Amino acid sequence: MYAYTIDTANNAEGGGLEDEINKPDRPILSETTTVAATKARFYISTLVWIIYSYFLDVHEWTLLWVVTVYISYALHAAKFGPAKDLSMALGTIAQLMACWEIGGSDIEVGWSWVKIIALWVFFTVAIQDFRDVPGDRACGRWTMPILLGDVLGMLMCSIVGSILTSYIKVGFIPVVDF
Repeated sequence: MYAYTIDTANNAEGGGLEDEINKPDRPILSETTTVAATKARFYISTLVWIIYSYFLDVHEWTLLWVVTVYISYALHAAKFGPAKDLSMALGTIAQLMACWEIGGSDIEVGWSWVKIIALWVFFTVAIQDFRDVPGDRACGRWTMPILLGDVLGMLMCSIVGSILTSYIKVGFIPVVDF
């Protein structure tokens, strides 16, 4: 349900210039569905997911997800790279902590791992934006590769994202032991 709601929210923006340039095979542009139908699926699936999350007792993480998706797409925060990257990190927290709770494990142990993964996601998720620069630039998005450029952006993703998070310790257990 997490993946479905984010995919329908992303597609519910209606295609547009960025999709015409970068992803012309998306459902709306290829006319296999409509914006109205995509929005209806988004609202229905989000409502179903919220209700179901109460049965799984993970509603707080589902609400974090829904708020993050809303801010990203309805308020268009995803058009600014650092905000999009932060929403991806928050979404990672929402998904993994829900999984951890469903699995019945100790939440403190889960949080000690999830926060490292979310930090890593924040610094590396922009890797997916390098392929979309022409369309993002054309529609006025300010993704990290556009803000920093190719070289500095790649350094940010690789050095900061990978090396920095390698040195962070999870409780008393080192993530990387040199």
